[in-house]
Formats: sequence, C-alpha cells, structure tokens
Amino acid sequence: IFKLTESMITTNNDFKFDLEIGQGAENLLATILQDSTLEVKFDMYTNDRFFIELTSKRYNNDCGCYKEQKSGLASTEAIYYALMKNNFFMIITTRDLKDLIKAKAKELGIKINDLLKSGGDDGRTYGVLITISEITEYLAKIRTYKECITC
Repeated sequence: IFKLTESMITTNNDFKFDLEIGQGAENLLATILQDSTLEVKFDMYTNDRFFIELTSKRYNNDCGCYKEQKSGLASTEAIYYALMKNNFFMIITTRDLKDLIKAKAKELGIKINDLLKSGGDDGRTYGVLITISEITEYLAKIRTYKECITC
C-alpha cells in the first residue's frame, strides 16, 4: 500500500508531488474495491445524515413473536462500509464507524441503545443517525491526513 512521505505533505505546488499523492489514493481505493469486503448502504434522503442500522426485530415462527437481533453494522463481516447519498460515496472502515457510534454515545453521556431510532421495515429496524460532518470530524480526530491515505 502507498505510503506518504513528509515531503509530500508540504505544500510545494509541484505537480509531481500532487500526482504521487493522487496515485497513492487511487491505489488505496483500488485495493479497497478489489481485495476487501465492502458493504454499500444507500440513503435516498437529501439530507446530510446516514441511518446506520444496528438491530432489527424479526418474526420467529417458534414463538409467534418478533425477536430483536443484531443486524446491519452490528452483524456485518465487511471490512469497509461505503455510504452512498446523492451520487456521493463515503468509504469508512467498519471498525471506525462502530467506534464513532460508541464515541457519540460517550460524548452525550448515554448508552448506544439510547441513540437508536426506528428506521424502515414498518418500524422493526433500529439504527443511529450519523451526519457526514460527524464522520469527517471523528476521522480527523483519530487519524492524521498521512495516516488516512495509508490506512
């Protein structure tokens, strides 16, 4: 995987350096798309939020009732989540997205279950609303630009 050097981070208005950084980012994206598991979540609403599913209630024939189970982010085996909205993709590691949700609950002084909102499936799906700004600000706190390109 591409590694940034300190000289690449400095602004020098030199196409050669900009090209190398861009190519490194292209290589990272190619690796994510070719060699990793990726789960894509599409959000059709034209706002800045994503609904990140964590649990759902599924009908259980044995008891004739609905039982809550982990779903979405809580049950995925994907290494990356690609969040899509309005022809825009944002790719984040599954681990970082889970950690962001934990950090959001901690910052608010509540449990993750207190963040849950009812989503689709006739109110049987529950998740957390996360804004694009929350994602980018969280990633900026935990990882430098240099580390983002090389993660």
